[in-house]
Amino acid sequence: RKASQGMKLGLYFAKSPRKKQAKWVTMSKEAFEIPANEAVSFSLETTLGPPFRVFSILPEARFYCSKIRLTAESGEESKRIFETMAWNPYWVGNFAPQAPIELKASTRLTMTFNYNNDERCSINEGKVPILVRSGTRLGDELCKMHVLIAPL
Repeated sequence: RKASQGMKLGLYFAKSPRKKQAKWVTMSKEAFEIPANEAVSFSLETTLGPPFRVFSILPEARFYCSKIRLTAESGEESKRIFETMAWNPYWVGNFAPQAPIELKASTRLTMTFNYNNDERCSINEGKVPILVRSGTRLGDELCKMHVLIAPL
């Protein structure tokens, strides 16, 4: 009788703990308001010391966000890591590049979130725009980005 061609499992154990652990870097604006009939933009940045790789980007925003961008700057060099031309709150998830993005030491990550709170904003369709605040309720807005990195 022939053995079935089922799944095989192989386990490999490291001789020592990994020295280069991945970690999440989070940038967020916690308390903000978007006045009625206005568009606002928020930029937050952090500088990371050693060279590193970016594995994943997880932005958090809701219905008033129109565009999100993450850039990396090192010296005179600037690189766009992530950008949405039209943010859709229903497409939430982890965005991962095809291959990890390698960045130099002392690279500055800058996230920019653009918000619209006027008649062009789909959530305001048929309604008079009102003041929007940040918070945890569904009608509130968020401005947060998580970036998964690991040292080179």
